[in-house]
Amino acid sequence: MSRLSKAFNQEREFYKARELAYGLLNCNGRHTITGLIGAIGKQFTDWSSFYRLFQEEGRMDVNEIFSIITDILLENELSEKETIYAHMDDTLLHKKGKKVNGTAWRRDPLGPPFHTNFIWGQRFLQLSIALSQSSVNSPSRSIPVDIQHCPTAKKPKKNDSKDKWEAYKKRKERTKLSFQGVQRIKALRVSLDEKGAEEKTLVVSVDGSYTNRTVLKQIPERTVIIGRIRKDSRIYALPEESNSNRGRRKIYGQLLQTPEKMRKDDKIPWQEVRAFAAGKSHL
Repeated sequence: MSRLSKAFNQEREFYKARELAYGLLNCNGRHTITGLIGAIGKQFTDWSSFYRLFQEEGRMDVNEIFSIITDILLENELSEKETIYAHMDDTLLHKKGKKVNGTAWRRDPLGPPFHTNFIWGQRFLQLSIALSQSSVNSPSRSIPVDIQHCPTAKKPKKNDSKDKWEAYKKRKERTKLSFQGVQRIKALRVSLDEKGAEEKTLVVSVDGSYTNRTVLKQIPERTVIIGRIRKDSRIYALPEESNSNRGRRKIYGQLLQTPEKMRKDDKIPWQEVRAFAAGKSHL
């Protein structure tokens, strides 16, 4: 815990953050700042210093905190492992204020499949490193090592200038989750290399929204992406090289079977493996 003190502007700010961390473990209600203050028995004192810790910039460096956590994992938990497993996904934080930075109406992922619900909240992208209890078929716990606020670009008005609309289109591409996701994977790979883990392979499991060309074409070296795709996806082989200079260069090769047809094709061999999920091992 003391190694994290250098991520704070002042030592007293570190002590306040440490108190709130203890409150995070003891809080039985909603995990808000108010709830954490009550969990550490400071509900009858002045709250303003705790809130300033999160409101004013420069008091704590979140990136430095995650960097120190990654250092600790590499030194203690991942020192002897050749492969580092990580998970990446986006999450929504419910908000009520209409002026909270980065809030918008978003689809509720916990809503019923037969009806689309919307909630007002902030969108974050999180990367966590998995620590398994043993080498194979065992439960694991995920330690967050990166979190990024990913608000969508604000759409200009209909009568705004052409320059504003062009700038909006560029911001819209940069704020897509797939673009943000591959940037965070790159940042984690660079961070691991700088910390002496350049020989370790990084395996990242992602949701289906990240298995697209935006991510797959920018995968960094020594990094593997595991994600799901549609069972009726159109898959093409690499184009054959041609010595002829006539015509345009081919982008797609021969059309292959869909994932569903591959699964049902007896000519394609399968390899059975055991995986741990939902509290037990599955074949």
